[in-house]
Amino acid sequence: MDLNTYAQHFDGRPEVSFRTDEQLTTTAVWLAHLHGYAFKTVSADHVGHDLTFVRDTRPEAGRRLAWLRDPVSDPDCPVPVARVQAPYGWTPPGWPAHSAVTVPPELLPGLASLVRHEQIRNNPVATWIALLLPFLAVPLCWPYDTTRAVAVQLGVTAFVGVVFGLRSLSAAASRKKALAARRIWAADPA
Repeated sequence: MDLNTYAQHFDGRPEVSFRTDEQLTTTAVWLAHLHGYAFKTVSADHVGHDLTFVRDTRPEAGRRLAWLRDPVSDPDCPVPVARVQAPYGWTPPGWPAHSAVTVPPELLPGLASLVRHEQIRNNPVATWIALLLPFLAVPLCWPYDTTRAVAVQLGVTAFVGVVFGLRSLSAAASRKKALAARRIWAADPA
């Protein structure tokens, strides 16, 4: 799906949802932002990502949309774009063919962490599996002696602890970036 197809979704409806592939997820959030929409949720499966956006009612969102429709009308509008030479980037409808914009490279990490954080927050299955794994190890050790059963139980518990400890450290850094990005891109900036 190209960006003009995404842009057609942002026609003033209060809520917009569509499916995209993983490579274009951050670009879709950026495109929605330009069109006066705010990121709401993402859910992912093996095929792609389902993104949901809501209409942003803040005045700066309306200003960005007016700039997108006619960039000459408000040249001082602070919009998150990087100008590139066509055919690279995206040329908004109604713009001259040689002018194109793209996501500024400095914004990509924040957008990616926002989407990744939402995916983790909306997927508790891995957490439940890891919490139940030590208890599932008990029936596997039942035919053996108690010492071996306790050793396997402790090994599985230590493995889960290490994995979740490293994951929580990584998640804390990701959460910090995601919260900073949420203030810019999301519908609920809290």
